[in-house]
Amino acid sequence: MLLHRFLFLVPILSSCLVGDFVPLLEGQITILHGDLGSPDSYSCSVSGLKGMGSDCGTKYDEMVFTAKILSVAPAPNDEFRLTLRPQTIFKGTPTRGMEILTAQRRCLPEMKTGDSWLFSLYRDKESKELIVNYGSRSGPEAEESQQIDSLRRLAGLDAMGIVKGRAYLEDEGNDESREQPSVNHTIVLTRAEDGRKFKALTDQKGEFEFNPLPAGKYDLDPNTKPGIWTMWSGKFDVEPHGCTDFDLDFHVDGEIAGKIIFPGGVDPSTWEVEVTPADEPGVVPASAWTDETGRFVLHGLKPGRYILVFEKTDMRKGPNLRVNLFAPGTPDRVNAQVIVLGKATLVDGVELVVPRFAIE
Repeated sequence: MLLHRFLFLVPILSSCLVGDFVPLLEGQITILHGDLGSPDSYSCSVSGLKGMGSDCGTKYDEMVFTAKILSVAPAPNDEFRLTLRPQTIFKGTPTRGMEILTAQRRCLPEMKTGDSWLFSLYRDKESKELIVNYGSRSGPEAEESQQIDSLRRLAGLDAMGIVKGRAYLEDEGNDESREQPSVNHTIVLTRAEDGRKFKALTDQKGEFEFNPLPAGKYDLDPNTKPGIWTMWSGKFDVEPHGCTDFDLDFHVDGEIAGKIIFPGGVDPSTWEVEVTPADEPGVVPASAWTDETGRFVLHGLKPGRYILVFEKTDMRKGPNLRVNLFAPGTPDRVNAQVIVLGKATLVDGVELVVPRFAIE
């Protein structure tokens, strides 16, 4: 039997967004089991979040509970209809003899009458059926004991929640991307209410977990280790009995810093600047916003040759550019300054002078 894996990345606004974090890429991984074109082949699809804080509790589930499977019956589309007897309830109001449907049944662990499972269910918007889906953290109790222990722990928290995750470095050498745990890496949370800071240290696997935190608004700062950087930082909420799991991918932190110099009378703050590889104008590996002085710092860049880009955008309110500009201040890319960046180095002092004719 052959396994074929396909990875699709589409920009969306995910329902798992936490607090004020920005939109992200959600990756849908599809694995085809069997030979392409074979009537016995089937695919398993699951969505995953990278970098974002995703829910590791019960926030987005209709019901979560353990139950004994009383019966297993065939259902349309090669699925199963299960009859259950709930045992331990973590969310919702399941009842004895309730029925649910599987989704991607062939991708789930084997299920049979008499088995005890952990079920995380959602309700289908059209059929109103309760669904157990592949990738829903559902499975036999023996295989989901760690998840069950975590759910019991969350249920016992009063006005507190859990924040955990992993930090790893994307090693992009030799044209292949590999993950290496970021060990002894301090992750910092700051509570908005009073500015109190909480710290957690990653272990040998790059994993971290804070002690239970009081519910409230927090700011995540994972960029505490010199030489590496991640774009994932910002505000999020800790909810009572909640759990947030961060997947933090770090990159070698090459930096380009400098200043946008405007004509007199133009506010230099909150303008977006970008860099592109000198030979790949359609690729934007980093962007940043100017501060109140027009200064910017671009992070997470690999060694290479770059061009600083200052683009016109229809989304901007107030003064805008008439044309795109490139450092040192030319509208022609062929005349742009090429910035040579070494591994984990900083090139500072890059200036882009905005001509008066380029501002509306």
